[in-house]
Amino acid sequence: MSPRTRSLSTRRDLDRVFRTGRRVRRDGVQVVVSPRDVSAAPTRTAVSVRASRAVVRNRARRRVVHALREIGPVAGWDVIVRCGSGAASMPWEELETNLRDALTEAGAAPQVSE
Repeated sequence: MSPRTRSLSTRRDLDRVFRTGRRVRRDGVQVVVSPRDVSAAPTRTAVSVRASRAVVRNRARRRVVHALREIGPVAGWDVIVRCGSGAASMPWEELETNLRDALTEAGAAPQVSE
């Protein structure tokens, strides 16, 4: 399992990623990635879930964050994941595959660990 990733916390950082980042959508999951100035810097992430109930929203957010940790580090990138309430009930393998495919297509492919 990869180390915890830092969070994108300031509005300025989020705006920069949305303005300069590359967007890829895969079955209910949208990934926006933007390279950082320092390639060795840890990944910074933000997860946004559109769901009406807090329980569903938090479950989806926890699943996405855990899937990102399982996929592995994407060093030197800022990553924003946006998803709907379907991420809370989507089969685990499908969620992980969608995130991995979206990151690969966006050019922020996870490092392969052996």
